[in-house]
Amino acid sequence: MVQVAATALGASAVLGLPWTYEKMGPWALVPAACGLLVGATAALAYAKLEIIAPMPCDKTRKAFTPATVDGGRLYFEKGMPILELDGTHPFKAGKAHGQLVAKNIQAMRARFDWVLYRLPRIFGYEGKATPDKVEKHLNDLKKLIPQPLNDEMKGLVEGFNEWAATTKTAPITFDELLLFQLLPDSVHFEPFMEGLPKSKFMPVMPEATPACTTIAEKSDEAGIILARNMDWPSFNVAGANSLIIRRTYRGKTISAEVGIAGLVGTITGINRHGLSLAMNVCSGCTQKVEGLSAAFFNRVCLESLESVDQVQELLKLHNLIGPYHLTMADKDQAISIHFHQGNQEALHLIRPKAADAPLIVTNCRYNDESGMSAHRHYSEEREERLEAFFKDAYQEIAPNRLALGPLLEHALAMPYVNNFETTHTVLMHPETRSLKVGLDNAFSATTRLTLFDEEELFPA
Repeated sequence: MVQVAATALGASAVLGLPWTYEKMGPWALVPAACGLLVGATAALAYAKLEIIAPMPCDKTRKAFTPATVDGGRLYFEKGMPILELDGTHPFKAGKAHGQLVAKNIQAMRARFDWVLYRLPRIFGYEGKATPDKVEKHLNDLKKLIPQPLNDEMKGLVEGFNEWAATTKTAPITFDELLLFQLLPDSVHFEPFMEGLPKSKFMPVMPEATPACTTIAEKSDEAGIILARNMDWPSFNVAGANSLIIRRTYRGKTISAEVGIAGLVGTITGINRHGLSLAMNVCSGCTQKVEGLSAAFFNRVCLESLESVDQVQELLKLHNLIGPYHLTMADKDQAISIHFHQGNQEALHLIRPKAADAPLIVTNCRYNDESGMSAHRHYSEEREERLEAFFKDAYQEIAPNRLALGPLLEHALAMPYVNNFETTHTVLMHPETRSLKVGLDNAFSATTRLTLFDEEELFPA
């Protein structure tokens, strides 16, 4: 209502200029100019305020339309949208992905185009990197992508473009899709961010970047639970177009992920062996591609491995594009690998969960020698609040006797930990192979969480 009133007021000041000029002379230009500024600002706010102040998702999830095609299906279970893809034939799985959620991909594509490309140009910036600007880097990455993922992305492009041809939507290219997969790496890969504003007073702020909070804890009753908030700027579309992705192979479900439409890589997920993982971003200054991107490496781990130890073995065979945190758990242990944050003796820092405290991971850089540095999106405040919360809780009740699930849900819902960027809230239980999830455009930790048990995720 305020935006509408301000728009009307500004318009009336401008339209009334002929009459006010007759009475006031040149001084009439002052209220007219003010009216133009107020009106334009209000109109922009009215149209785009949701970008910086996201609204809660439509709980009926009308953004998704159930359907079945060759290679996959989109359906609802317990009110949650689930995209099931048959990975037996990667190209078909990708094409099904593109066909079934094309309108959801386009909704995010259009909004991200406005925020990351067009809006910065209004203020004299080039905007986030486009595929043509980083063509060499994309070509270097293509050489490292496992063939099944490459085929799946080609299928997704074809499936989306078939839909685009029927709706007069601009087709998507393979390079554009690949650039989208690199969103988790954008905070450390400098060529992707060169054209964005650096000032906190600009519309696209450094604070409005991917973040996340991950906690691993253990109790005698529950075993290990891996809990996380994914903090990515939703721009009022990412939460609404988030979903669960079930990947099958020859009729059996191999993994369940919490992701967004169009994302081929993995940011959060659990597999049929109970191996659970979640990634957090962190700062860096990567200049060129010399390893696999974060989301692709995560997916390789989730689809092919059974334990934390196997992930550490796989890491010996792969280099990673740059720094990030990968926290993972199986029924026996939980660790976080802080890639490219080691010392002279080791490239990566590995932090296991301590026996008497939870493993907490936010978005700073971790190092044995310097501790925490380069904080992002209030990561220092989140760490401090969580440490104090668990310390107080353990003074009341012994850690091994706590109701761990509710405790972690409460921790994820705390101020700073649950914030205007929190779009996914997930609890993964390796021992029971269960998943509890909440999705929203912001503050998802305070939305209703939905439990999917072993039979629902991994039916025999």
